[in-house]
Amino acid sequence: LLNCAGPSWRLEDRAARAALQTDAHYVDAAGEMALEPSQWHNRCAVLGAGLQPGLTGLLPRWLAQQAFSEVQGLASYFGLRDQFTAVAADDFLQGAVDGTSEPLAAWRNGRCSRALRRSRDVLLPCFPGQVHLLPYLNREGECLAMDLRLDVGHWFNVITDGHVLKALDLAHCL
Repeated sequence: LLNCAGPSWRLEDRAARAALQTDAHYVDAAGEMALEPSQWHNRCAVLGAGLQPGLTGLLPRWLAQQAFSEVQGLASYFGLRDQFTAVAADDFLQGAVDGTSEPLAAWRNGRCSRALRRSRDVLLPCFPGQVHLLPYLNREGECLAMDLRLDVGHWFNVITDGHVLKALDLAHCL
């Protein structure tokens, strides 16, 4: 069973329960639910198989193994140059306020709160014009930092649209 439905925070573990009831393997693009491994005997369950979480954790691990004997620091810039669907926006806003991601946090041999600041009107390769950088640290980044034994890790959402920035600010005020 491949679950790409959303918003994932509203659907919770319904698809996972359906996979369990039908003895199916399970792949979920999201991945913030807790699954009991003993329930999945002789089956696979893959969580966080989407873009974020998922590729944003796998790609740095792969690069670290392929090209480096040691990685001391990492800077990750995550932004989309595609249409932001209503479902994606719902999950994005929920992730900003549900405690799974800490704004302005970084990794400095451990979680470091309020370590970074927003940056406005920054020019980055592959993004059109000036963008806004919103630093954050989420569970995936924290696990990545521990797995790679990073000294320093900085993660940024790249925002190209002022409307998204305003929506995030409003969400934090609620």
